[in-house]
Parts: sequence; structure tokens; C-alpha cells
Amino acid sequence: MKGAWLFAAALLASAALADVPSPGEENVLPVSGMKFRAFRDMRPQPLPLPAIRAERRSDRAKLYSELEWWRSRQTAGIWGGDGCRVMVGELLLEPPVSDRNLATTGELEKRYPVSSRRAEWDDAKLKQWIRAFTGNAVSGFRAATTKIFDCVWRRVLFTGAAGSRTRAYLIAPDREPARRMLLVYELENGTFTPEWERAVLRSLGSVQFFRPEQDASARRIEAGRGGGATATNTSDSWQESRRRVIDNIRNFRDWWYLETENYIFVSNQEDRRSMIRLRRDLERARSAFAAHFPMRGKPDAVSVVRIFGTREEYLSYVGKELQWSGGVWVPAREELVISPIDARAPENVQQEIIRQVAFHEGFHQYIHYALGRIPVSLWFNEGAAQYFEGIEFRGGKPEVRLDERSETKLRRTFRRVTAEELSALVAMDYQTFYGENRDRNYPLAQGLVYYLLKGAPVAGKQEYARIIPTYYRELAKSGDPAAATRAAFGRTNFRQLAADLVKFWDSDRLIRRSIRYNPVAGNR
Repeated sequence: MKGAWLFAAALLASAALADVPSPGEENVLPVSGMKFRAFRDMRPQPLPLPAIRAERRSDRAKLYSELEWWRSRQTAGIWGGDGCRVMVGELLLEPPVSDRNLATTGELEKRYPVSSRRAEWDDAKLKQWIRAFTGNAVSGFRAATTKIFDCVWRRVLFTGAAGSRTRAYLIAPDREPARRMLLVYELENGTFTPEWERAVLRSLGSVQFFRPEQDASARRIEAGRGGGATATNTSDSWQESRRRVIDNIRNFRDWWYLETENYIFVSNQEDRRSMIRLRRDLERARSAFAAHFPMRGKPDAVSVVRIFGTREEYLSYVGKELQWSGGVWVPAREELVISPIDARAPENVQQEIIRQVAFHEGFHQYIHYALGRIPVSLWFNEGAAQYFEGIEFRGGKPEVRLDERSETKLRRTFRRVTAEELSALVAMDYQTFYGENRDRNYPLAQGLVYYLLKGAPVAGKQEYARIIPTYYRELAKSGDPAAATRAAFGRTNFRQLAADLVKFWDSDRLIRRSIRYNPVAGNR
């Protein structure tokens, strides 16, 4: 009995010790000229790229939130793990005037120039800056009670709930008191215990300053053989989009990037082989996108692909609404984000899943730029994205095929389809398409697009084969997806279309012929 009690006590003690955060590895921020230790098992979490919030009618310029853009320029790094997040901010720019203003990046850069000689701010301006950076109101500051080597520091006091779950400290080198950094320790749940308080002070005590590396950049990996040519687009907007991606990770030594003609890939995966394979495959897939749907003009931004090293990092980055996803194209941030696959799955299965996700989301990304960021009908956008998941490379050239799993699903979907379903599908809005019938809408859109591109021509139904080329042409001209859909389907008899779809997906002979058919060569 006594032994059992001692065993239970030992378990409780070990559990208590496990809850006490221990120091992690050293984090070096070369651009900011600072290094420190957060906590064990914490990993860097790049801040999501600022989102395009609107487009100005007069010149079609992309507009960003002033506050979101400002925070992206002030954030030196974010680390997360074990229910805690650590943010490091660098006081470089004046506090924002408003949290509602929208402006272009050029306008914002003029409005907030970075000064190498930091201004002497009073406490009122410091409170304003900290509130803008953290989103929490500041009640005051508390003088340091302990000395940190070669540093001066003050604790920030927050009002309300933030005061119990957040610890923040203004810290600067002795010799450069105007060079300020803000370290923020934030618990996801609960409040700070004495153990957490001590852990934070240990982390704060590890801070060291050094001369910032003005020309520091993220690690660049060479694409190597088969990686595609270097981008030839030298426009200011293209270069600015490229720079913001590199700046986003330049303080994180675990992150790296590589470039091809059309893409910039960023990742913190330790095994780079999958990324190196993907950059080749995605460039090839893009040639298939372009062959089917030519780009209208030259893109003004690089195509961004971000792949995380762990599933947890991906989920933290994309947010709660996308926890179900394995990859997503975020048009507002103009970034394709991909989750790693469970490492327990066979490598060939991992590669195939990631490639399909990349081709699907990659088409969304491509069509966004190909049509100059105009809205696209969901039946076409999702149907074509599913269609391009079937890309296979034969002799290095992409061909759109139909794998056995997709064929089985589409045959089952189109055993019975009604005219009402089809007419509703091509008019669906976002909420309806992705609502409770999402699992049926996806294969319906895929089967329809596949049939219009590859099935109708081999079935001798040229009136259907003209629908998608007409839709794409009209959409490029008008920018109105609903009007383009009406023009494309014209006087289509949806009852007859439904019957023809059922007939096609029930025919082994027609399906086999469609797989071999190339719509680019056949009807352009």
C-alpha cells in the first residue's frame, strides 16, 4: 500500500514537472540583431501574409489593411507550442493612425518610412504602439526589479483578461536605449502560475543583442537540374511580391525557399526532396493549365507555395475554419498553403496526395492570375481543379487522365442526376456550394467539367464541347461569372444534358475513349 502511494506521488510529481516549461534552443533573429531562448518544443510560426482587402476602382490597385500591413513590418518572429505563443516585435515604425484605413503597399511604405535612428517615444506613444501590435490596452509600465546582462527593460501592464494571460516586456540594449524590442508571452488557456512566471523571466534573461545584419536574408536553395528557369518577370509588383515572401521568413533559420520561373516555394521541412520534386511537377502542371486556359496578360505577382513541416504548424497558420483541409489556396493573401501528410503513410502515397492537393489548389492559384483576379464560377473553378488532379506525366509531358478511384466515384455520382441539380449547380453561390451538400457538389462539378472537356467530344456532342471555351472567353471579356455562365450554356436543355451525362458515365467504351482524348489538341 505504501509502495502504491509512493508510485502515485511520483506520477503526480512527474506530471507537475512536465507542466513547467523548460528552456528551448536559441532563436537568432539576424535582421533584428537579437537572440533569446523561448521554451522547449516551440517552433517558429511565420505571420500570415497581409491580405488584399479591396481593389480600388479607379486604377484596380490592391488595397491592404493599414494595421495588418503595419504589424507584418513590426513582427520580428512568432513561436508557438504547448499552449503558449511568444511574439517578438521591433519598434521601427510610428504607431498606426487608424485600424480601418486601406491603402496600397507603396502608399503605406511612404506613410511609414523605416528610420535607422529610432525616435525617443514618450510613454503615451509606446502604449499606442503596443496596443496596435498586441490588440490589448496598456494601463502602464513596471520598472525592472532584476538586471539582464547589457539590457534595460520594463514590464508592460495590460488591462482586462489580457493582464492575466499575457506577459510583455519592452527591452533594449544598454548602449542603444532607443532600439526597442517587445517580447510577448501569451497563454492560450489559463493564467500565469509561479512556475510560468519564473520560466518567462529565464527566457527574458537569455536575451542578447548584437549588430543587426542589414543584408540578411532567408536561406535560398538552388532548384538544381529540372527546376525550371529563373523568373524573367522584372516588374516592380512582381519583385515586391517576391520580397514580401522572403522577408516573411528571413528571421527564421529553419525556413528556406527556392524559386522557379513562376513560383517561390517556402518551407521548414527537414527533408527537402518532396519540395524539390513538387517544384518540378507544379511547373509542368502549370503548362497544362495554360494549354487549356491561356493566361490573359502577364501576371503581376509571383505564385507562392508554402509547405509546413508538421500538421500542427499548418493548422495554426490556416486557422480554425480550415482545420479540415489538407491544402488551401488563399486568394486574399495570394498564397497556396499545403499540409504535410502523416509520416506513417508510405512515401509513394504521401507524394501522390500532396501532388493532387498541389494540382487542385494550384489551378485555383493559376486561374486567379490568368484572369486578372476576377471572380470565377464555382462549378468551373472547383470542377476544373478536380479535373486537373488527374494530371499524369508521360515522357515528361502532362496529360489529364482519370484514375480508378475518381472514375468509381463519378460513376456512382452520375447513376442518377437531374436537370434541376445541374441548373442549380452552375448558378451556385459560395455558401450553397460549400454547405451541407458539399460532398455531392464537388463530384458533380468534376464530372460535368470532365464531360464537357473530354466526354462530349468523343460522344459526338459538339454543342456541349463548346460550353467551356465559350465560358472562358466571355468571362475574360466581361468579368461577370454569372453572365459568362448564361452565355456558355445558352439554350442548353438541362434535361437532355442530364440524360447524356448518365449515359456517358455508364459507358465503359466512352470513358476509355475520353481518357485518351486531348481537348487541347482536339478542339482548339
